[in-house]
Amino acid sequence: MQITEAGKKQVASLEFALEIREYLSKLHAAGAQEDYGRGAAISMIAWVMTGHDINRPPAAQELLELVNFVNCNAAQVNAAADACLENLVKNDCGPIVN
Repeated sequence: MQITEAGKKQVASLEFALEIREYLSKLHAAGAQEDYGRGAAISMIAWVMTGHDINRPPAAQELLELVNFVNCNAAQVNAAADACLENLVKNDCGPIVN
């Protein structure tokens, strides 16, 4: 598994951030623990970063490859997660002032 340009572009989009928010909101409403939601978000971000369709979750072997990918590319996955969160904040509150 490797990061694709299309995957990076999709993860950076507001549409993707809103999709992640919707999914996590449903998990929260169903009573899922915060750690589960965090792991799910990281997995979804990494999956899409590698050019996969968010609507087609990884199968057994792909899941193992995804875990390895996240472990080996933690800094890049975390940066993408930060950018996703920043997109949501910008959408909700306007531009971020540093």
